[in-house]
Amino acid sequence: MENFISPTSTCICWIALANNLPIVIGNVGKETIYLSRTRNYGIVHFIRSSMAIAGQIFFCSVFTYTVKRKRGTFNMEETQIKNLIEQLNTANAAYYNGEEIMSNKEWDRLFNELKNLEDLTGIIFPDSPTQHVGAPIIKGLAESVHEFPALSLDKTQDMNDYINMFEKLMRPSNHNVVLMWKMDGSTVQATYTHGRLQKLVTRGDGEVGHLITHNAHNIHGLPINIPYTGKLVVRGEVVMSYREFNRIQMEDGGIYKNARNLANATISMLDSYEMAKREVHFKGFNLVYMDQLAELASFNDRLDWMQMQGFDAVDHELCDITDLQKVMQRWTDNVSHFDYPVDGLVTASDDAAYADTLAGTNHHPNQMRGYAFKWQDKEETTILRKFEWSPSVNSLNPVAVFDPVELEGTTVTRASLHNVTYLLGKDLRVGNKITVYKANMIIPQIAENLNMERHYNGDFYRYDDIWSRHSIPTQCPVCGAATKLRETGDDRNKTLVLTCTNPDCAAKKLKRFNRFVQKGCMNIKGISEETIAKFISRGFIKEFADFYKLADHKTEIVSMDGFGETMFSNLVAAVETSRKTDFVSLINALGIPNIGKGQAKVLSKAYAGDIGSFFHDVYARHSFSTIDGIGDVLESNLWDWGNEYLRYIEREDDDVFPEGINLEIYHLLQEVEITKTNGNVAATLSRKTFVITGKLNHFANRESLVEKIEALGGKVSGSVSAKTSYLVNNDVTSTSGKNKKAKELGIPIISEEELLSMLKEENA
Repeated sequence: MENFISPTSTCICWIALANNLPIVIGNVGKETIYLSRTRNYGIVHFIRSSMAIAGQIFFCSVFTYTVKRKRGTFNMEETQIKNLIEQLNTANAAYYNGEEIMSNKEWDRLFNELKNLEDLTGIIFPDSPTQHVGAPIIKGLAESVHEFPALSLDKTQDMNDYINMFEKLMRPSNHNVVLMWKMDGSTVQATYTHGRLQKLVTRGDGEVGHLITHNAHNIHGLPINIPYTGKLVVRGEVVMSYREFNRIQMEDGGIYKNARNLANATISMLDSYEMAKREVHFKGFNLVYMDQLAELASFNDRLDWMQMQGFDAVDHELCDITDLQKVMQRWTDNVSHFDYPVDGLVTASDDAAYADTLAGTNHHPNQMRGYAFKWQDKEETTILRKFEWSPSVNSLNPVAVFDPVELEGTTVTRASLHNVTYLLGKDLRVGNKITVYKANMIIPQIAENLNMERHYNGDFYRYDDIWSRHSIPTQCPVCGAATKLRETGDDRNKTLVLTCTNPDCAAKKLKRFNRFVQKGCMNIKGISEETIAKFISRGFIKEFADFYKLADHKTEIVSMDGFGETMFSNLVAAVETSRKTDFVSLINALGIPNIGKGQAKVLSKAYAGDIGSFFHDVYARHSFSTIDGIGDVLESNLWDWGNEYLRYIEREDDDVFPEGINLEIYHLLQEVEITKTNGNVAATLSRKTFVITGKLNHFANRESLVEKIEALGGKVSGSVSAKTSYLVNNDVTSTSGKNKKAKELGIPIISEEELLSMLKEENA
């Protein structure tokens, strides 16, 4: 290398660099080496020079300078670009498939790094995420081309840039803007003609998405029929509430990381009936096309018009640009009270007619149509001091404990690490320097391990040192029994978890017993986890059957703090009510890993409600993978659970309960009555498919009616088709879309009373 900057040129270099001017410092062959100021890159390692030159460059790097090469010779950068594209596209595909292998924060960081490299080198590959939005199409769903490309919004985290951009671009005649939540879910686009939904498509890659029209009727806030009869295209976000996410987590064993991923996976389910068991909501944020769009010149009016058509539009507020920052701060302060995941705010010019005239890019629409302000997650650096292992029903879940930091007005010392896979993915070890933030300004998360040394490739078992390296306990911190690592989840999303091998572990029992009493399980109302813990400590509850013997401890319970005669009577009454149950509720209550209510229904159907035969097959390690909806991983979970909880005992009634029943479950079965389907009814309803719509009068909710029909051998679908046997609607004369469809196909429309009467006749 020759012609390097001499020491006497330092002052000139500083002046030039301070003014963002590149400086040629040498040549290597046909390559030109020069210094320039940049925001994102430090000194590139290929510089070779004397100590004096190296010191000079290091001195300059205080201002974050980088060494760049003449365009066309970026071999190292090209490799880096390809690696970034692969990482981002892999994470994107996982994201839209319901998984999370990379945080939003990390994805944004790598995306910005890629974009800067592309700007620097001029190297842009067709599959770069800077050239498209969304992710590749998931196999199994039909594809649909977007008539109007579903672009992602441009975004910033700089408030001054945000406000200045609007002030610069807005017309002097209209200073109003519309502020709304940036919902954190899955973007969809709905097309209507003649007042009826024609198709619903996910964003996909922005040009082609997944066709999910079959699931539309199960998305709250998205009407199937609307008053407007012209062509209409709306765009919105499908989100899942934190409340619903927590409910599903309990049922499915806590395998999902956040509500956003679960919402993505839910809307892309092939079985709309299974999808209906999860509650997701549509939040419309853009009127993309209508025949008279120009007549709605106000963006705020467009959102209000969407609501008049029956759509659930995203929360929004009209304000003057001069008040925007103040209003944004008020919204930000209120986000902690919002039950849906959001990761920022979106502002659009209320002058929609003007915004429609402005051009965008191949990746973003123009900012006047929508510009996202992503909350600049405040990060604090701290030291990871230890791991705590929080027991759940089936696992010990790692929690990072670190030196206190102030985040969003609160002192934070802990962050959930979800599972061992997450811990290993960040290579977290005690003593690491880490950065911490609050995701969606609510949930503490570890952003980065600043001392990360090892990148695990997922094959964790080949590393012999993961136990000691990551302080994974070999003994349960509660009972002292040995622990083991186990894979859980389905074939698409395998996760490594730590489990206690002691089935009698006190902590494990507390979580198991707490699940046992929940709604959808044994449904023993009015008993909290705290109360269960007190009962365990006093020896009242040692196994499931002991819940049904609490009346024996009346004197002691009535005298406990917080209890009395009335409360005790209510508790005993709730216990007695729960004695009558069914196969699905019981299996769901036992806390078998990843066997929730949905899987329990599948097993109930396969075993015709015969609980004894099911336990026998679990104990005997019979094949379950051949049952639709189970698969290899769940089969292995059943076998592992059986090995831990089902032990052979000799009894006189082997003909009723075959050999795979342990004492705890055997005792439980003596206390409860498992309702079985009448054979004649089951045989009749097994050939019938019902669709339910409208308000119910005789059942508490739709789920209870669904359970009734399924208990009698029938099937419930979410949409009317040629396979539908009956449409249940108390408003038989309704002109709703389902009623119209049923009449077109000659399908009987019956009321609740008619259904109940029919069931009585079949059961007679």
